[in-house]
Amino acid sequence: MKSPNLDYIASMTAQKISEIVGKVLNEDGKSTKIVKKDDLENIATKTLGVLQSQGIYAAMLFLMSRSGKEDSEDKMSPEERCATEIISWLYTLLNPEKFIENLPRYENFWPEKKFGEVNVSKTEILRVVSEITSDLKKLLLVRELWEQILIYVRFHAKAYTI
Repeated sequence: MKSPNLDYIASMTAQKISEIVGKVLNEDGKSTKIVKKDDLENIATKTLGVLQSQGIYAAMLFLMSRSGKEDSEDKMSPEERCATEIISWLYTLLNPEKFIENLPRYENFWPEKKFGEVNVSKTEILRVVSEITSDLKKLLLVRELWEQILIYVRFHAKAYTI
């Protein structure tokens, strides 16, 4: 196994998550919803607080409580879209050893579950997160990685001028 470079993985992931800032969620003629930098910063900050005080399972539950139930982007609120995006990327990194062995290049880096699959897979996602909590070494690695990702997402959101 390669030596894990958590900072590289965290920065790549945060950049990918942050790409949703400015995303138009719907244009139905009546209203247009756009993901703003504040939407992303708020959900990342709150999730980071839950993660640091309660752990990865609680952080995932918190995100799921904010993700709504829709699987279509045009029906989601900006907060729901941010939550599903973060969930999809954090879920991808639940097995960091496997990920590190096959470290992708930035342009080939995609989540295991797309944001639209999150709300229909909540039970499965929580089961996998729960399994991670039984292995202390993996749990600590995942927690450290998630913390770094969420910190970087907050900084990315603050840096946007949109």
